[in-house]
Amino acid sequence: MKQLKDVDSLLFFRRLVSMNTIRLITRCGLSLGLYLTTAYMATSWAASADVLTPDNHNTEEAEAARAAARAELEQINPIVQKLSRAFNLVHQITRPSVVSIHTKSETINRFTMRRRTREVGEGSGFVFASDDTYSYILTNAHVVIYTKDNGDPVKDRNGHVIPFDGIRTETFDNRAFEATFLGADVNTDLAVLRIDNPRMPTTQWGDSDQTHVGDWVVALGFPLGVGYSATTGIVSAIARSTSHSEQFESFIQTDAAINPGNSGGPLLNLQSKVIGVNARIKSGTGQSVGLGFAIPANLAHRVAEDLKIYGRFYRPMIGIVMKELKPGDAKEFDIDNPRAVFIARVYPISPAKEAGLQLYDVITAINDIEINGLEHAQTLLASTSIGDTVSIKVWRDGESLILPLTPIAEDAFIAELEEHIAKQRNTTQVFAEYGMSFTKDEYNGIVINNIVPNGAADSGGFLVGDRILKIEGFGPIHSADEFTDIVLQSNGVRCIVHSKRRYVTKILRKD
Repeated sequence: MKQLKDVDSLLFFRRLVSMNTIRLITRCGLSLGLYLTTAYMATSWAASADVLTPDNHNTEEAEAARAAARAELEQINPIVQKLSRAFNLVHQITRPSVVSIHTKSETINRFTMRRRTREVGEGSGFVFASDDTYSYILTNAHVVIYTKDNGDPVKDRNGHVIPFDGIRTETFDNRAFEATFLGADVNTDLAVLRIDNPRMPTTQWGDSDQTHVGDWVVALGFPLGVGYSATTGIVSAIARSTSHSEQFESFIQTDAAINPGNSGGPLLNLQSKVIGVNARIKSGTGQSVGLGFAIPANLAHRVAEDLKIYGRFYRPMIGIVMKELKPGDAKEFDIDNPRAVFIARVYPISPAKEAGLQLYDVITAINDIEINGLEHAQTLLASTSIGDTVSIKVWRDGESLILPLTPIAEDAFIAELEEHIAKQRNTTQVFAEYGMSFTKDEYNGIVINNIVPNGAADSGGFLVGDRILKIEGFGPIHSADEFTDIVLQSNGVRCIVHSKRRYVTKILRKD
């Protein structure tokens, strides 16, 4: 009761003084009066809060609650401290391998012929290999090559990307080295540099295919020019696309802060192993909003080794075109994995053809890793090594099959395909099932040189001299074998045909 009376007295006193303050405002001016009123009200409210807040009383209940909180915190702290220590150790192990990258361009005044050098950008990278002479740094291609306003690379007349005129790296011990550009692969947005600093500490590669949503990660790099920084978060998603369709897109998404300048730095798990290369963010402001994307380590490792040795990435090919399943296809065809892909094209003289892969086969797994969309399947294949056996699991006619095959280099595949097409030139191939025959010449498509009356081709309106250029849904026709394979495995196809100086669509369907 005494406390309540004290409060009532205090409130009455505050109202009385407030009235006097109003008179003071009138006499002394608005600014001074407002200052005095605000100061007094803040003091009086603080005083009343001290009186009314029960937590500020040293009661038995409050003390017991604080004691219980301390006890709970003591139980939690060892777990939290272990996680915090893990972050410390990841930084301690990897920091010596992370470098900052600074690029510059040179221009020549065509009137004075004076050179002008300016800084154009910065990024991050990490040492993935070193020997007795050099250390090798992996970073993003867009950090170290000239690009257009739309992000496409600037290329010379031979089709090669152009690195910046100067690339400088700074190591963990504040030493600077001019870097030599060894090569870049724009489809994966990766590049390798070499510096004359032997035996630098190197990172260890992790298995990005064993990365799961919810895993803790650490992103290291040099964001926004503020210097070396470590940020933490979790894996938010895997096999994520950001709609840059010209590149391999099967990113690891994380909420660890990634900002401009972080590009090319490592994304690590709590074993201090690289599971990704920080590459991109999605943001309306250009700063991190918790949507960061990293190139999976398994792909980055393959590309890095090729760039280090050859200066280019030798992409493995198996000779197929894949497409995503339509909504409802998985349920209709009793496929366990709705994110699987189907084969829309099998090229002749290809590892896929030799292994027995067929049009419309549904690929559910590659090397026992379940497919998680088209970009994921493309990245898994790109991560394989040329010459190694790859296991392809397909669903065909209600049965699951595992077909082994061996990828070959893209250059070798294209050369073999062109040689195969050349052998078919000026030779007639009979397609009796559809009442037609055709030949392959040096131009695009195939040319019909005979039509059987009342056959399927005749019924579809095909004529001698028609040039079949494309099949809708499959693309350009490269060889006679390819055309017959597609038609035989389809109920009917729509062909884009050059007929009598016009481009028309004709349907080829077996009677």
